[in-house]
Amino acid sequence: MTNRLFCSFKHGVLALMLSASFAAPSFAANCYDRNETVAEQAIRVHSELLVIAVSCADAYRRPDLFNDYVKFTNFFAKDMANYEKTITKKVASQHVFDEWRTMIANSVAARAAMMSTTDYCRHHVGTLAKAMSLSSFSKSGVETLLARIPEARENLSRPSCSAGDRVASRAD
Repeated sequence: MTNRLFCSFKHGVLALMLSASFAAPSFAANCYDRNETVAEQAIRVHSELLVIAVSCADAYRRPDLFNDYVKFTNFFAKDMANYEKTITKKVASQHVFDEWRTMIANSVAARAAMMSTTDYCRHHVGTLAKAMSLSSFSKSGVETLLARIPEARENLSRPSCSAGDRVASRAD
């Protein structure tokens, strides 16, 4: 029964993420400072962790993965609230922030859906365990997870004001 409820929840979350608008909210044309860059990357990492938890819990028959995501979210709630506040301030409205956050979740879910669940989970499930081992979700914690989820550092909504402000650069 619990597994059936979890599957229903999982499908509901994925349907919600995929049914929301894919339209990008309008952002001013300026760049991110160091704190804004970290904030966006943290939010992208958090979205990745949600998709990992929802996608891989059923595939690996481990409902504890979703529970780990919830624990991570609760443990770092203050950090996440600060990151969200930073971006909301940048985009000037809660509504624009909510649309933007939904767009990020949709892009993560769409990318995950392009892979087989087995391949996606094999590549990403260890990231959730790594996230659970963090004692901080400040810049260093974000950097730790970016090393495992390079997609979360790519395609930021705005460029960094200075190349030296990047939390992690793409390895080319």
